[in-house]
Amino acid sequence: MSNSLDDLINKLKQLQQNAEQISGDNEVPFDELFNEPFMRQHTNNSYSSFSEFLNSSKFGDIPFEEIPDDEWDDWVDKNTDFQSWKDMQTTASQEWISKKLGF
Repeated sequence: MSNSLDDLINKLKQLQQNAEQISGDNEVPFDELFNEPFMRQHTNNSYSSFSEFLNSSKFGDIPFEEIPDDEWDDWVDKNTDFQSWKDMQTTASQEWISKKLGF
């Protein structure tokens, strides 16, 4: 029984350390947040990277910050299993956090 308790304590300590490493503000590169498995899963294997996804849109030649929100939402809705860019970002962020925590 004490072996199981020791394992649990070690896992909780590791979870705490992982949480401390990602606490606060984090700037995560798009390619890490929207990694290949994420992009393939949510684009029906159509895109393997965020860059490919962006460059396949009509917005590939303009700075990302200048893309009209409503038009980008339409692109995301039509080419992913998300209804909006916000939904896509939220899911990617949740998956990134889960991975960093060790789940």
